[in-house]
Amino acid sequence: MSKTPENIADRFELEKLFSQLVVLWWDTKLCHWNINGHQFPSLHPLFDTQYNELDAWADKLAEHMRALGVKVPGSLSQYQDLANLKATDADATADEMVWMLKESYDQVRLEIQTVIVKQDDETAFVTIDLLTQIAAFCMHTSWLLGSSLPKHFHEHGGAHAKGGHHKKPH
Repeated sequence: MSKTPENIADRFELEKLFSQLVVLWWDTKLCHWNINGHQFPSLHPLFDTQYNELDAWADKLAEHMRALGVKVPGSLSQYQDLANLKATDADATADEMVWMLKESYDQVRLEIQTVIVKQDDETAFVTIDLLTQIAAFCMHTSWLLGSSLPKHFHEHGGAHAKGGHHKKPH
């Protein structure tokens, strides 16, 4: 298999990961704007911190993709199609919002791990390092979100959480 920079971007699914970070950023903003209830004082600034961190990671990844000679996806419909994350519901409870974001962070981290494990190219160490840092951010953020949830969300897998996959509007 060719080891061109463009090939590295394809093998590591960088367009998909970038799209996931953008969609997760949007979902976090949505939660930041729509959070209600007694958890508002703690979750509103937490979401603010998280979407700023997501923005920074997306920017680093976009610049890495450009260094590899690859353009970043350019439309919301592309982001939604490539990301394949569950949509966050603006009408969800605070706990449901937290659960949905946690699940998305877990999905992104697991997909990064899967992509890295499949690689045998030691020449892509910069890409692997960046993805490892993003996966660590996702793992930490998922833990942080999960730590704020009541026990029943963990026991029932967020059974009461709403949301479906992001879909392109018709």
